[in-house]
Amino acid sequence: PAGVACGELAKELALSYGVGLMMNWVAWTVFGNEPKDSYANPRWSTVLALPLQMFFYPYLVYKAASTGGGLHEWLGGGWEVGTEAAFWDRMFYVGLFGYMAKDMHCMPDPSMVAHHFLCGGSAVGNLFLSGGARIFMFGTLILELGSCSVNLTMLLESHKAWTVYRKLMSFASLVIITASHVVAFWCTYVFAYGRDDAVTGVVLRSMPGVGAVRFYCVATPILLYLRQKAVIEEMVKAFSAGSSAKKA
Repeated sequence: PAGVACGELAKELALSYGVGLMMNWVAWTVFGNEPKDSYANPRWSTVLALPLQMFFYPYLVYKAASTGGGLHEWLGGGWEVGTEAAFWDRMFYVGLFGYMAKDMHCMPDPSMVAHHFLCGGSAVGNLFLSGGARIFMFGTLILELGSCSVNLTMLLESHKAWTVYRKLMSFASLVIITASHVVAFWCTYVFAYGRDDAVTGVVLRSMPGVGAVRFYCVATPILLYLRQKAVIEEMVKAFSAGSSAKKA
């Protein structure tokens, strides 16, 4: 898988998981006394997610695309064994697995645990894809950037000026999340059909298996619906809170 032996890959995944747990411990030690966010998640976990979403994943995609012939060329490629781009591709999925696995230890909501279990499992499964791993990788990056906007909104709740910015941040999160979902749907389309002749001209040089296509064509719309629903509910809550404050 991904150009390395299964034993070597297992070591990388185990190391990623261990680093994730160590990051949890450090963040808990520094920020452990802060209140939980509105989803009952530890605020330190939200803080820890931001540098990964804002810098770590974008950097890995940048390195993979820049060493894989540019974004357009890279998106159409598969696991090109022995290339530098393949290394960065693999590091993205290995890192994503560790990120999702570490979060399952600190989330009280079973649905969020199930979501992270699914995403972590998908990260490992994509290492075995015959094609389409890069288009999925790009979609995951865009979705994580969308999640980053929500995490920033959650962190601002504790700010004393939060009531002033809550509506603006909630609306901005809705716009960013919605845009990320449009890109994710495009990635799913290319993943399923192998090409996008109408807009970008991206063509996959190797196709994923039928089972993988069926799985992602079912799982992706469900995930995006739940994400969209959550951010809409958060915006409604923000505007309702503002109206209640005025009446009081």
